[in-house]
Amino acid sequence: MLRLLAIALILAGLINIPNVLYYTSNEYSNQDNISFFAKGSAICTLEEWVVCTGCTKDVQPGSEQAKRYAVSVDVDVDVGVRDSETEFALRNLCPRPELAQGMVHFSSLVTLLVIFWLLGLYEKQREVIFDEGKQTAQDYSVIVKNPPPEAYDPEQWKIFFSQFSEKQVTSVSVLLNNHQLLSKLVHRRVLRNNLKAYLPRDFDLDEEDLVRQHISMFLKEQEGEKRGICSLLCGCKYMYSCLAGI
Repeated sequence: MLRLLAIALILAGLINIPNVLYYTSNEYSNQDNISFFAKGSAICTLEEWVVCTGCTKDVQPGSEQAKRYAVSVDVDVDVGVRDSETEFALRNLCPRPELAQGMVHFSSLVTLLVIFWLLGLYEKQREVIFDEGKQTAQDYSVIVKNPPPEAYDPEQWKIFFSQFSEKQVTSVSVLLNNHQLLSKLVHRRVLRNNLKAYLPRDFDLDEEDLVRQHISMFLKEQEGEKRGICSLLCGCKYMYSCLAGI
């Protein structure tokens, strides 16, 4: 791809050779005293100062534009004061580009656009060939987004799809819309793990009566201790939430 892009840019450069020869010739400007890398561009070296009536210096001091503006001050020798000011501007003497130069630029632009369009088509074709040459499970998968509410048995789906398959149905997965239930189960697991900190080791949390008995004993021990009102309320509330969660 990069090789084709380089060839396209070289071709555009070859198309612009007539403009390069024109800008380096004496017919346009003398470019002997400019940088080698700037030769062949539209830089003009033929300039002269001309009177510019009504010009105002509204450019930033020290900038390149400011160098093209000057003021001549006429001083009255007898009284030593300014008599008048004359404004000058630096004007290019190079001729304007003709239609031939514009057509060369336009031709190179059209050529690049056509080449980039062809490269886009070529890239899409290569992408299709690459995708066909690389087989994945996605190429042989079917997704049913609106199944019946009661159709959650994978074996039934496998029997259903087998009538459309020439060989076999490899696997069937049924995703249930039960994210709320899973969230509750995760929350329940967190509460059970927190509750184990208040119970003996290897205690069976599925024995609800024993769990409530040990929790009641733990709460009585907590009540017998001297604790602040805030810690007492928070401890009871937390223990109650653990019991309610399981």
